[in-house]
Amino acid sequence: MGDFDLITLYLAGDSRAFSSLAQRYMPYILRIARRHAHNDYDAWDITQEALLKASQRLHRFRRECSFSTWLYRLVANASYDFYRPLVARELPLIDADAGYERCLSYRHVEAYEPLLWIGEALNKLPEDQREAIFITDILGFPVDEAADRLGCAPGTIKSRRGRARVELRKILGLQTDASAAAQAVA
Repeated sequence: MGDFDLITLYLAGDSRAFSSLAQRYMPYILRIARRHAHNDYDAWDITQEALLKASQRLHRFRRECSFSTWLYRLVANASYDFYRPLVARELPLIDADAGYERCLSYRHVEAYEPLLWIGEALNKLPEDQREAIFITDILGFPVDEAADRLGCAPGTIKSRRGRARVELRKILGLQTDASAAAQAVA
């Protein structure tokens, strides 16, 4: 059977059709993942993530390109997503005595104290606001992609993030010059 036939069967409810596609393209996906990965273990994780995304998003495949081209993009995106959180695990520190230093998660616990305060403050936000600010400001996703991931409109993400920022300022005791001036007048 051809790729498009198997896709049609899978979308009609036959899970074995996707298994056939996965077996057919596993060497291809793994080869792409190995190009992006730092080691074989990561390549297997990326491959697994790409196959999961393919199974979940196959209904979006528009058949304007070959299935292998669509898979290539999924694997490349999965590898990008796989390594993106690793960047957040390093904190750049500027210390007057030591100069610039990259601080890994197992060193300098005191550098993480402000992050713990922010984490506690985030936990006090309503869930929808917390998700919006976390996915955009902490994970760094664009508003459109965050909206897609959370299943709402981009304007909703923007308003939730704005309300969350105002609430976080209150929780953390931070005030902008305008809010401090308004409180002084009142």
